[in-house]
Amino acid sequence: MKNLKNIAKQNLFVSKIRSKIRIVQKIQHLINRNKILSHQLIFCINSGRSGSNYLSALLGTAEEVVSYHEPKPSMTHQYLKMINKSNYTTSF
Repeated sequence: MKNLKNIAKQNLFVSKIRSKIRIVQKIQHLINRNKILSHQLIFCINSGRSGSNYLSALLGTAEEVVSYHEPKPSMTHQYLKMINKSNYTTSF
């Protein structure tokens, strides 16, 4: 039971750090807004569990690259079923 509490505390700590990192990234984005607008933008849209989080982290290590990973909406389960049932031309 004590181990579970420690794990929960660690997960909460990691979650808070990730939240703060996202805030810093957004601030950096706002500061560099004009600079970003003069650069090439790349958007990667894919289904869940395809390595997009890793790709975002990898791209974020490059100089002058601001990389965001937005997991919502999750492209799994009900959402993916809805997209697959839709006609391709109307689903986007």
